[in-house]
Amino acid sequence: MHFIEKWFKMDYYNLKYQVFYDLSALTMIPVSEIKEKGIRYCQFIVVESGSKGKWDGFWRFFRKMRMEQYDTSLWNVNAMMESSVDIVNRTDNPLEKYNRDFSDKFTSHYPHLLTFVEVAKAEAIRYVSFLEDIKRDQQRPPQHTGVINAVLPESHLQFE
Repeated sequence: MHFIEKWFKMDYYNLKYQVFYDLSALTMIPVSEIKEKGIRYCQFIVVESGSKGKWDGFWRFFRKMRMEQYDTSLWNVNAMMESSVDIVNRTDNPLEKYNRDFSDKFTSHYPHLLTFVEVAKAEAIRYVSFLEDIKRDQQRPPQHTGVINAVLPESHLQFE
C-alpha cells in the first residue's frame, strides 16, 4: 500500500474515532440541554467544514430519531449520573470481545479453511469445558469491567 493511502486510512480512522468521541458527550449532557446547547456544543467541537449539507442532514436525523422517536433515557445516562447510580461499561454487541479474541488466534486475516476449522474446534472444546467448570464451581464466569465515573466534559460546562 502506498504511503499516502496508509496515511489517509489512518487519518480517516482517527477522524472517525474523534467524531464518535465528541458526539458521545451527548450521552452525558442533561436531557433538557440536548436540543439547544448540546447539539450546538457538538457542532462547535466537531469540524463540519466541507460537509455542511451532510452534517445538517445528520442533525435533522438525530433530532427526529434520538430526540423524538426514542426516549432519551435509552441512550442518555445523565439521570443516572445525577442519581449516583453505578454505570458499568458494556458493549451493545455481546459478541464483540469474543470475536476480537477469536480473530487474535489466527496468524493471518484470511486463514486456510483447515486452520480455521482446527482453531474453531479447539475453541469450542475449551468453551464447553469452561462452562462445565462454572457449573461445578471450579471456575467463575468472567467479570464485567468496573464502575465508570462518567463526567461531563469541562468544555461543555463552560460552553455558552
